[in-house]
Formats: sequence, structure tokens, C-alpha cells
Amino acid sequence: MENIIDDIRSAAKEFDRFSIIDDTFTQNISRAKRFCAEYIKSGIDLTWELPCGIRADKLDEELTDLMKRAGCTRVALGIETFDARVFDSLNKREKISDILNAIRLLIKYEIHITALLIIGLPGSTYKTDKLTIETVRDFGMGSIVSIFAPYPGTAAANSVSSGAELELVEDIEAVAPSPNNQPRVFVSSRAYNHQEVEKMYYYAHLRLGKYGTLLEPRATAVEKAIKLARLIVKYDRSHVFGHLGYMIKKLTKIWKTSFSSYFA
Repeated sequence: MENIIDDIRSAAKEFDRFSIIDDTFTQNISRAKRFCAEYIKSGIDLTWELPCGIRADKLDEELTDLMKRAGCTRVALGIETFDARVFDSLNKREKISDILNAIRLLIKYEIHITALLIIGLPGSTYKTDKLTIETVRDFGMGSIVSIFAPYPGTAAANSVSSGAELELVEDIEAVAPSPNNQPRVFVSSRAYNHQEVEKMYYYAHLRLGKYGTLLEPRATAVEKAIKLARLIVKYDRSHVFGHLGYMIKKLTKIWKTSFSSYFA
């Protein structure tokens, strides 16, 4: 532990924050608590985050309090879905109640949350995924949205190859990037076909304000605005005024920042 603290102390000479790239940070709660306590004791003034996700069932109030006092500003949670039936089928050895308890603690101690979500999971539907997206919005969490991908050799792949309800519609081993930021949907079912999963991908990113993921980085501002407007009309027309308000708010913030910098 001393070596870790010493390394961070050295890094503090050049950086003002850092990330712990460890998806098992809370697996050993006592060790996580010891790290936070030693970090607080060191007096190092660097904020940090856990972007790889932590186990919700390995987070208690004492650890959350220590993390906050130690400078933790953001935590990623592998939520995947808020549908209890689908969640249980993932065999994560966690419960939805664990996820909700972790969210409650992190919100209480004002640590920002990034929800790691997967749409198109076996057993899910457009409706269940939509409810998950709305729940994330209700909690005010950040998010990263992925599409279910049954990688070869995994239990997920076996469930596709052996299940009559699931059909592989794209070769997952063809790793070429999708053109024009198009989502890659690998699995289709009668209850949730691949067109609906693609529709949900766009809806989720629009509803959660993840516009940048849908746009080509090298496009001009006008091209981005036109594409975004078309996506909103096609996939989330019912919230068009909400999107306009959000974009105006973002543009106003950018303008104020640029204005302040110009006259600084």
C-alpha cells in the first residue's frame, strides 16, 4: 500500500487527477477501505475515479464515505439492465437491490455515477430496455450504452447457438468498424428483432444526451446538426423540445466559456 501511495504522490507533481483501472476495486472491501484511509492520511490533493466499474454488492456506507473523503469523484456501475428477470439471468451473483443500494449510497455522498448498460440482452425487449433508459434518466446518472455481443466461447454465445429464440444476424468475429458510426447488432429474436435493437440504440443515446457517439467527429458543425436533427425526428420525436432545450443549454455553456476565456 505504501508503494501505491508513493507512486500517486510522485504523479501529483504533474497531474491533478487519476483513474484506478480496476473492476475489482471493491472486491476486497477491507483493502479498499485501507487504501482510502491511507490516501486521506497522506494529504495528497488529487481527485480520482473508478471508470471500469465496481461490484455493487461490495459497497457499504463506510467505504462510500471513505471514498468521498479520499477524493473519489466518479464511479462506474455495471448495471446492464433494470429489468429484474433479465438481470438475474446474467448470473452476476448480485441482485437489483444491491444495484439500487449502491446508487443510493453514491448519490448520498455526491459521487457521480456512470451506468454501464447493455441493450438487446437475451430475454429483454424494446419495452424493458426503454424502462432501463428512463430509470437511468430519473437517477440523473451518466451512461455508457453497449449492444449485447455474444463473444465466441462464452456462455452468452452458447445461449445463442443453442436457443431457438435467438438468432445470430452478424458475425461477431468480423471486427471491422461500422461505417458512419452505425451500431452493430449481432442477435435477433422474435420478441426483440435486430431492427428494434438498432432503434433502441439510437433512442438510448438521444434520450441520455450521448449525442457525440452518434456523430462523425470529423464532420462540420452544420453536418452534425443536420444529422442530429434527423436522428431526433426519426427515433425520439416525442422529446424534440427536450432535445432543443438541452442543446441550447450546452451551446450557452460553451459560448460563456469561450467568452470568458477570450477576455481572461
